[in-house]
Amino acid sequence: MSLQIIWRKFLVPGPAQPHLTRGRLIEHMAAGRAPGCRLTVVRGGPGTGKTTLLADYTRSIESPLLWLGLAPGDRDPAAMAAHVLAGVADRVPDLSAQPRAILDSLGRSGLQATFGALCDELGDRPLVLVFDDAQHLGSDPDTLGGLETLVRYFPDPGQVILAGRGIPEIRMADLRLRGELLELDEEDLAFRPEEIDALVGFGPDVARDLCERTRGWAAGVAFAARGADRGPLQALDHPEALHAYLGEEFLSGDLAPLVQALMPLAFAPHLALSATGAEAVGGARRLAALRGFVRQTDAGLEINPLFREWLQREFVATRPLAEQATVFRALADRAEPGAAIGLLLRAGDVAEAQRILVEAFQPFLRDGREATVAEAPGCVPGATAPGVGVVAGHRGRVAAAVGELPGRGGTPGGRGAAGARRGGRRLPDHGPGFAGGRPRRPG
Repeated sequence: MSLQIIWRKFLVPGPAQPHLTRGRLIEHMAAGRAPGCRLTVVRGGPGTGKTTLLADYTRSIESPLLWLGLAPGDRDPAAMAAHVLAGVADRVPDLSAQPRAILDSLGRSGLQATFGALCDELGDRPLVLVFDDAQHLGSDPDTLGGLETLVRYFPDPGQVILAGRGIPEIRMADLRLRGELLELDEEDLAFRPEEIDALVGFGPDVARDLCERTRGWAAGVAFAARGADRGPLQALDHPEALHAYLGEEFLSGDLAPLVQALMPLAFAPHLALSATGAEAVGGARRLAALRGFVRQTDAGLEINPLFREWLQREFVATRPLAEQATVFRALADRAEPGAAIGLLLRAGDVAEAQRILVEAFQPFLRDGREATVAEAPGCVPGATAPGVGVVAGHRGRVAAAVGELPGRGGTPGGRGAAGARRGGRRLPDHGPGFAGGRPRRPG
């Protein structure tokens, strides 16, 4: 059996720019070479820095290394095994031909025997074997059986690393139970404020703001750092390149229906998945595939701010205005006043938004004082109520304006006309076309 070997699969990627060597994670990865550790798993979504971390780690070690960058074609078990054998043979010159002879004889059904023979041949050589983009290995039983053999019998001084957006479903529960499994996930990979400060160099306050805006997402942090000449936070206000990347990663393949169903919830993440029918496309079950970007909490969905902005822009850019208005009204029916006002303004229903605003502010008006939008019940600036960003964007004191709203002749305190003279103003009448406008950045 002759299988073509693509030698470029064995090349370790060069350092990303801008670059930060993440010592805490490299030190953590090194624990995978300790005696008794059978497998190292690095799991994370797109742009979380998996490959960059692995490349940095491999440059820090002295052990012989076999890096295998995988692609969709490597779902074929025999092709994957042929690349492993060719790479090991290139690094271990005295390797016998027995493992390759087994593969040639038995083909894909002989992966367990092939990798068993390979582990015997390696003896006590401290080889580090990296499978990058391991999601491309797929779920073929022959592949899974071969990987399990490789993991369980690989020479103890060595290290097997599986890294990807998804990890082949080999049996790992017993490894975890015995402390033989080292795992890193999105939370481990997320940049901390001190790391962002070291990379961007604008001081700890900017680093904290950038960490809050990106949630430590490596691609977002690197994008901001590359635009640091105009200010890292300002760079995120022009995220077209980031949005193009997210579109390529999430609007094709198996995740596309789930992401499409989640788009409306980007405007009201405090609602449950059922609010948009996301459960109907497996949202509750498959939400784990969006780890690092979306997670379900008791309070609703927690969405990475950059991911939320992209979802909002994509929804507004691709859905007809009539559909947008229908969705926003439906979400507003389930929302607290602060979020409902913003959603109704997006739907072009200014009259209903004004009615809710008047009702929400009555307690403050009775106290005889002015109040900002953020003081209304349910108005919580930031990620918990993105609609507030739309309303707060009007910047005015609104208590004095209530007397001007349609159907209102003044407030209980009689401050309608006086308030208007003091600079109060009603909310601008954006009209139905507002739903098609560019979403404002929440908060």
